[in-house]
Amino acid sequence: MYVLGLACATSLHHGAALLRDGEIVGAVEEERFVRRKGYGYAPPGRPDANLINDASITLEEAFPHHSVRWLLDRAGISLEAVEAIAVNGVPARFEASYGALERHRPPRILVEGRHVYVPHHLAHAASSYWLSGFDRATVITIDGRGERETACAFDARGDVLRRGLEVLVGAEGSIGGAYETVTRLLGFGPYGQGSTMALAPFGTPRHSLRDLFELESHRHARIREVALKATFLSLQRDYEGPLDDAHRDLAASAQAALERCVITFVKEVLTTAPPGPLCLAGGVVLNCAMNSRLARLPGVSEVFVLPAAHDVGTAIGAALEAARHLGAPAPRRRLRTAALGPAFDDDEHAAACAAAGLRASRRDDIAGEVAARLADGQVVAWFDGALEIGPRALGQRSLLADPRRADLHGRLNAMKGREPWRPFAPSILAGTEGDWLEGAFDSPFMLFTFPVRPERRAEAPAIVHVDGTTRPQSVHPDVLPRYARLIEGFRSLTGLPFVLNTSLNGRGEPIVCTPADGVACFTSLGADALALGDLLVEKPGGRGARRYPSRRRRDATAASGGTGRRSSSPKRSR
Repeated sequence: MYVLGLACATSLHHGAALLRDGEIVGAVEEERFVRRKGYGYAPPGRPDANLINDASITLEEAFPHHSVRWLLDRAGISLEAVEAIAVNGVPARFEASYGALERHRPPRILVEGRHVYVPHHLAHAASSYWLSGFDRATVITIDGRGERETACAFDARGDVLRRGLEVLVGAEGSIGGAYETVTRLLGFGPYGQGSTMALAPFGTPRHSLRDLFELESHRHARIREVALKATFLSLQRDYEGPLDDAHRDLAASAQAALERCVITFVKEVLTTAPPGPLCLAGGVVLNCAMNSRLARLPGVSEVFVLPAAHDVGTAIGAALEAARHLGAPAPRRRLRTAALGPAFDDDEHAAACAAAGLRASRRDDIAGEVAARLADGQVVAWFDGALEIGPRALGQRSLLADPRRADLHGRLNAMKGREPWRPFAPSILAGTEGDWLEGAFDSPFMLFTFPVRPERRAEAPAIVHVDGTTRPQSVHPDVLPRYARLIEGFRSLTGLPFVLNTSLNGRGEPIVCTPADGVACFTSLGADALALGDLLVEKPGGRGARRYPSRRRRDATAASGGTGRRSSSPKRSR
């Protein structure tokens, strides 16, 4: 049985997933094909309208055509062969079936022909729980809004997800909406929540926001987006505008308010839940600093977060929940890879290089070659295997560098058009995290932060944020064999079991999808080399790379001046 899942009912991050007999054939984001970051369909002139809130919009209008076509081609089937089409929300035309503000009437799964409409937060919950490998868990979903909720809890036992406490969207806003309001005020735009999170450690949370962004319990929320914007309107800035202490303090205050709201809700849920695993989903749980605090709560033994925790992940969740609703077995294995999208062979890699006028040479040991270049100070674009789903590059479409080089932090941010103080993260060999990070656990999808051990921070200054933390990706050789070999090679040269990894894209662009995308991004960013499968491309023009002598780990401190500090950090003036 084929089930097609669609993420197209909400405003952003549209995409699709395909199941065959309950197993994932593939999952991909529409933005990667249309090359528009955060892509979601909206009618002309109505950017906030979607299937859930506007009954005039049809499913055919919002259909993520490119994602669906790739999935059907991969499976070798037509749309007619799909038994069920699962949608990640209940359309507005069915609002009478649940009542937007009636607590006793939560949205439920609706079936219309072969279309299965899965309530939005249920789709989020299913995307996390069914792929966690747990037999029982507490599931928490947090985002802007679904049909009526901004946060929801589920009790997951065996093959049943039972809805529990909810935080309804009030007349004045939602949890995700309040954080986005601050993000827009700070000049980071609609997709810049990561910048707000990164800026927060530079400030002091001196604004309590308790009258504007507060949750006392699931029934008592004070979330007032309009008032929040009005209160801090004097701090509104453009992306290129000055950034001062007041902006840093606002970011810190918003981060503190978000964590306080979510922790209050989760603690309330856990008072009646047995100790055990926690599953998280929803766009808000891309906030890694918050996730790390949740993982340390009493009663939480383990945490699972889908790599595509935002709305595109609901395509997977809707498909899984619809399949279960129709009688198919639910998966019982943990998802270990985000590589669920298109992959290409070396003939396609070579064709993309030739079309761009670039010379590519085949290497017998591309992983070892790239490791040596990284150890020599080069920045290398790495394009390998299937495209990841979700906002993090996880060793398939990455830009790699030496974490020992403090100067590469500034170079990479400049290449990508990012704020100069934005942090970078390491891809680290699984099993070595404890040698470098405090309180670390396996984190394959870069969704948690951990303090870098103080005595080791000077050895890898390019991946240590101002608060001493970093956001690692645990790399397992059986999941990412070539990437793991690269990191092993880098360790043999430098002593460090990790490399700096950031996504292969420029400012405002989605992560690259095809070899042609990879080649175009490589040339525009100005990386020193590009690895496409087994092929290597040098920097255009033969200018070569800025080279450094290879060093063993004992020399890393000297390379950073012994401080691990970055002059580009937005330091406080007072």
